[in-house]
Amino acid sequence: ALLLALGGGGDGGEDAEPAAPTTSTTIDLSSVPNEELERVVAEHPGVVPMRLALVERYLRGNELANAQRHAEEAAVRAETVADRARALRYLGWTTALLGDPEQGEGILVQSLALDASDRDALYFLGRVRYELLGRPDLALEPLERLATFEMDAEQRQLVDTLLAEVRVA
Repeated sequence: ALLLALGGGGDGGEDAEPAAPTTSTTIDLSSVPNEELERVVAEHPGVVPMRLALVERYLRGNELANAQRHAEEAAVRAETVADRARALRYLGWTTALLGDPEQGEGILVQSLALDASDRDALYFLGRVRYELLGRPDLALEPLERLATFEMDAEQRQLVDTLLAEVRVA
């Protein structure tokens, strides 16, 4: 189960709808079907924020291979540190879930090197280390760091439950 509900990284801009820099209007991406987003990013491969929105949509739909493909492309094309960190976060998570948790862990560490306050990356790294690598000792640090952030009650319960489970293991 994927938790994008943690609210994204440290920049707070995760939920903002990106506007393509070459257009004069902002598009409400929630009303655009996946096929249309795919067409737009194929025609304009450098529009990384739109590609990352598509990654998040694929993650919510548990379409991991599609999410990974676009996260990898976004990581290569990202021109800002925030976009690169976000792309690496999703690339690391999908890589781990698709069967290579060691490589996924390394990519998540790279993401956190760019944005140490990225709550989703901390959560994903803790889960990868605990659930996929069987290393609760290594999962403690990112989860304890995550627990220091403010979050809503549902998120707090999720993080605290996972942290307690890791501490027992």
